[in-house]
Amino acid sequence: MKKIEIEVRKIAKEVLETKIDAKLDPMNSFERRLVHTIVSEFDGLYTESEGEPPNRYVVIKYKAS
Repeated sequence: MKKIEIEVRKIAKEVLETKIDAKLDPMNSFERRLVHTIVSEFDGLYTESEGEPPNRYVVIKYKAS
């Protein structure tokens, strides 16, 4: 899980810098929840789960102020 956390934080910082949304690879519900939790710590970003199981994935999105 630490690997996911490190990767998500890196991607979240990139989205903040570039303002370009990032679509993550499909993952299980536990991993998606982890992504939502991590990204909620970043001001200016939000997440949405998209797709149908078993191919649901998270999109990290820039929140325009």
